[in-house]
Amino acid sequence: MITRLRLTNWRNFRDASIPLSLRTFVVGPNASGKSNLLDALRFLKELAEDGGGLQRAVSARGGLKSLRSLHARDRNDVGIEVEVEEQGVAWKYSLTLKDAGRSARGALVRDERVTRTGKGTPLEIARTGGEDPEEQSQTWLEQRSKNKAYRSLVSFLASIDYSHIVPQVVREQRRPQDPGRPDPFGSALIEDIARTGEREKKRRLRLINTAMKAVLPQLEDIDVERDTLGKPHLTARYRHWRGHAAKQSEDQFSDGTLRLIGLLWTLGARGGPILLEEPEISLHESAVRQLPTLLLRVARASSRQVIVSTHSETLLSDPGIEPREIIKLETTENDTRVQAGDSVELLVRLAESDQPLGRALVKMTEPDGVAQLSLPLTGR
Repeated sequence: MITRLRLTNWRNFRDASIPLSLRTFVVGPNASGKSNLLDALRFLKELAEDGGGLQRAVSARGGLKSLRSLHARDRNDVGIEVEVEEQGVAWKYSLTLKDAGRSARGALVRDERVTRTGKGTPLEIARTGGEDPEEQSQTWLEQRSKNKAYRSLVSFLASIDYSHIVPQVVREQRRPQDPGRPDPFGSALIEDIARTGEREKKRRLRLINTAMKAVLPQLEDIDVERDTLGKPHLTARYRHWRGHAAKQSEDQFSDGTLRLIGLLWTLGARGGPILLEEPEISLHESAVRQLPTLLLRVARASSRQVIVSTHSETLLSDPGIEPREIIKLETTENDTRVQAGDSVELLVRLAESDQPLGRALVKMTEPDGVAQLSLPLTGR
């Protein structure tokens, strides 16, 4: 489990230390950095996974200048640090990047450090600077010849999974811009289901069918079938007043149905931490109310950490959410500040009196001038 993330000069965050729980909800106003916080964890994944690496991860984000906080002043370096707990072992990995200057490389490693404490033999490996730009253009995470002593940490970071299903992308099964990498927006969702081994596919579809019947009792027998050209399609039977179920495919599913199927398919997989971007979008409030419990059950049953960004008062009003599971972002003139929920007195008092946190959180993160949004446009 990732227990802490620290960001230095990373987009919205000049210096932020972010504690993370087994289930974490990231809350804040628009443009406060919720997506950028999740993207920092995606960045670590891209450093560690096969076919990834520093230059690819940096260039995918527009270069180091795009990553560097606009509020950076005396320091131009960009830093990211993560702490991980693994069966009695505490890992810490930190990376500081500098601009490659006139070099063709997008970013160079200024400083990199790996430590391991707890059970077993302690470990500390560090490097600073260096004269060889070629060597500095790669992190240790991507070099199998260098990371043997902490291969389990590399594998864990590579297992991070991000999902933000876009229904239209699912329907069109668009080819991703980079076919060699997983697409979190759903272009390959149906193909992924179709290609999954039969036993695993049946297991996960059975869970999806059970969950979907609770939300949409008329929808049943969700499956994947290939057409005459070999293209896979989501199918389901839809019961209606005529008494016999009509077969439908993904182009007839609602946005909410597709997003929920995609979410459930992701949650049903075995793997590492799951990053979810506003999973409440397009879902009925009755379904949104069930998400926190669903996420907690998944986290406990599979030991998969779940980190969620959200604006939803309904989702955050689940009585089981504790202040320590909340990360509140607040924008200032200089950066975005991070507050752990258990350091916010109002949230602690509400939790102690068994009151839901949703309304207070939405009010706390409400933009100051939001009331002006409803004023008529005058053209002046």
